[in-house]
Amino acid sequence: MGCAMKVVGMIPYWMGYQSKSDSDINRNTLKLGGHHPLNYSINSLNLVKGVNQVVVYCSDEGVLEFIDEDLAVDLVTRPKFLDADNIAIEDIIDEFLACSDADVVVMLHPNSPFLRSQTITDCLDKVVVGENDSA
Repeated sequence: MGCAMKVVGMIPYWMGYQSKSDSDINRNTLKLGGHHPLNYSINSLNLVKGVNQVVVYCSDEGVLEFIDEDLAVDLVTRPKFLDADNIAIEDIIDEFLACSDADVVVMLHPNSPFLRSQTITDCLDKVVVGENDSA
């Protein structure tokens, strides 16, 4: 049996994100059940025993205003050039991997309030044992 893998839950986050269908709505100010949707994603990762660290990967420290104090999460500040409209998620992942010592990255959408921690655990288990290379 080898050394334990470091598993990092990474949530990419854009403070000023607006989809074309959102008109003037800023998703960062919306709440669901009294919490910003980002908190549900962080909480889901906090509940997965195999995740060693949860990271919000954002260029703006203002994101901390939207995170509940009782959640275990670190902010890793990403370069602002990754906020441009022409940046692909693969560019963000590559930049994160370059600054992380994770063996496995669980990337989660910041607005996933209905994703169960058990689903994440099931997917992670398949990757860790080598059954899948991604899930």
